[in-house]
Amino acid sequence: MKKRNNPKIDAMRERSLIIESDRQNLHTPDYYLSEQDYSWDTGEDEEEVTPMADTSKLQTTKTETLPRTYPCLPNIYYDVAVKHIINNKDSIKKKGKITDDKTLIMLLKYALGIIGRETQYGGYTTVSDDVSEFIRGAGAGSVINTIQTLNNDARALFNKGGQTQSLGSAQFTPEAWEEYGLDELVGSYDESFGTFQQVLGSLFRLSKDYNLALKRGIGTKPSVNPIQKGRVDSERAKWNNDNPNETPKKMFSVDGTGNVSLDLAILAHNMGSEKMKKYCTTSNKNYAGPCESPTYTPKKEVGEVTVNQNDWIPGYFPNLSMGHTAIGYVEEVVKNGNKLNCIK
Repeated sequence: MKKRNNPKIDAMRERSLIIESDRQNLHTPDYYLSEQDYSWDTGEDEEEVTPMADTSKLQTTKTETLPRTYPCLPNIYYDVAVKHIINNKDSIKKKGKITDDKTLIMLLKYALGIIGRETQYGGYTTVSDDVSEFIRGAGAGSVINTIQTLNNDARALFNKGGQTQSLGSAQFTPEAWEEYGLDELVGSYDESFGTFQQVLGSLFRLSKDYNLALKRGIGTKPSVNPIQKGRVDSERAKWNNDNPNETPKKMFSVDGTGNVSLDLAILAHNMGSEKMKKYCTTSNKNYAGPCESPTYTPKKEVGEVTVNQNDWIPGYFPNLSMGHTAIGYVEEVVKNGNKLNCIK
């Protein structure tokens, strides 16, 4: 990972949008925006949505002096993106199937928290990501698609799974962008790498997954993992007892949103929506399994276990790992989102 320092690529990534009502404050020699390239359409009647212009035409070296509505956000581009979402909340709620203003603000904070976890709000990326975004943004996304198809065909010959590059500050793949209907809700994937598009895409995806978790009956209890807690608490209690002069280690907890369906929806951004399900006890006390299946294989070395399908564990959050833990991922997203108290 490296910190981005290429101003040309920076300008492309920062293709977020400015609300028309704010443009009057920017029409000075230092902060000039042209009158062209209105670039987002919600599909609603024109009077319902404020037109927005491309902020890549801002002189980015002086954006730190622009007035901020949401000072808890990392930069002016997130500020104007959030302002547009709030100002057009009725249209956004309708498109994202978000029930009320309170839920919109909650989901928006954690959608931003996801971006903070994925790329530190676009501040960190790889060279290959920057190059791919540049190529796609220049209208040559088909070249990258062809290369990835050839690469995956070659991997299939060796019984290896396919790979798809995640791009943008929210790290979307083209497949996920299409699966969640973001081509229609936000715009083309190849033109989705601006701040506004990434925030909106993350918000709509989180909303869809949250609604799906609720529909599956997962509930809204706080996330727990009694299996992990029992193991970790025992280890920490012993350490505390053996080290009386040290700061004691706190007992295990899942420091999530306080709502297991929302926690699992956050996790879905990174590990997929198939992880959002009810979990039951199994014949092995050290593992829980999906209630929907009579058997489950948690690990190859553990083998198959029987799932007690009528013994649901309300609030259960799985201790999954994919190079990082599911619990750690959600806790970091929630920590990021809870800092954004200026968004109301």
